[in-house]
Amino acid sequence: MEAHSLKNSLAIWQRLESRFMAAILARSMELKHTLLCTKKKENQSMEEYVHGIQTIAEYLSAINAPVSNADLIEYTLLGLGPDYESLVGPLTLFPEGLTFDSLGTKLVHQDARLCYQQSFEGTIPTPAFAALNSAGGVAAPSPSSGN
Repeated sequence: MEAHSLKNSLAIWQRLESRFMAAILARSMELKHTLLCTKKKENQSMEEYVHGIQTIAEYLSAINAPVSNADLIEYTLLGLGPDYESLVGPLTLFPEGLTFDSLGTKLVHQDARLCYQQSFEGTIPTPAFAALNSAGGVAAPSPSSGN
């Protein structure tokens, strides 16, 4: 329907509002879907992941469809892989007082810890471990035992 076929300015404004609201609703649904489906990629820093979630939330807020703090936390935790389960579990069970900002800080810290721990993978065992292993304290399963 063209504006010139409408009877008065009120009808024109109502028509514009209707079209605008339909576009906003579609964009809101798209952004919420993106938020729900956002996953932290293996090569992505935690800062980038959290910033991406925050950016989507800001877009939603700008179109008058804000995301609650609790939902934002839930979406963020849902996008994390199994490496973060040691942090996700307790945060899910005890969310009292948790904000998106404090969650971001905790996740960045956990990411740094994971990177630090991964730096030790493939290193030479400590002397204590080697001594324990040679003394028979740590037994590797033999191929014939079926383990």
